[in-house]
Amino acid sequence: RKVPSALAAFVRAVKDPDEGVRLAAVAVLQQLTGEQVVSVVLLRLGAGSAHERERVRVAVSTQLARSTGPERLAALRRLAIMAKAERPGTQEDAMAILQQVGPAAAEPMLEALAEVQPGSEGPWIDRLEAVLAKIGKPAMGLLVQALRRAGTDERRATAAARVLSRLGAIAVPELLDTLDPRQQHALEAADLAEEVLLRLGDAAVPGVTAQLGDPLEHR
Repeated sequence: RKVPSALAAFVRAVKDPDEGVRLAAVAVLQQLTGEQVVSVVLLRLGAGSAHERERVRVAVSTQLARSTGPERLAALRRLAIMAKAERPGTQEDAMAILQQVGPAAAEPMLEALAEVQPGSEGPWIDRLEAVLAKIGKPAMGLLVQALRRAGTDERRATAAARVLSRLGAIAVPELLDTLDPRQQHALEAADLAEEVLLRLGDAAVPGVTAQLGDPLEHR
């Protein structure tokens, strides 16, 4: 009973009209870990003055660094969901933390993008895709695996394809392997890989040439 009551007190504190009270509560919570504790700090994400927003970002980053396993993953998933919040400041700060975390945040970000309803639009989608793409090669395995499972999870594969199209030439070898009939990937995966290569356009040429050879050399 003591833990919930203590958390309730901190919830009240982070909602206090006085910024000093809110920051004092955040400073204490920063030293603690646990899904519920992180959730309390996240109540202030993207809100308040520039100084308060910075202190909350630091607190969440510190909590994430101290967390492990399921607790950390749960916090990252919540951050990925908050990246599509209505409040612009919350979107910005959530994405800033996700970008700072890097590869460990790739799966939660892809999950959030895969939950987007077909035809949905919003600047947060573009920004979250860009943040995930900035991870680069460390995210490649996750994205390619998702694309190659297009036959069983189309929305996740489509989200992965959109991000792969932002990676440029480094994605070409895996995309070409997906097109290789000897690899026996699903037809849906091959179709998506082809779409990504077409989106890459000129950026794909060096990778295609390196993989397949320059056609001019065979004339």
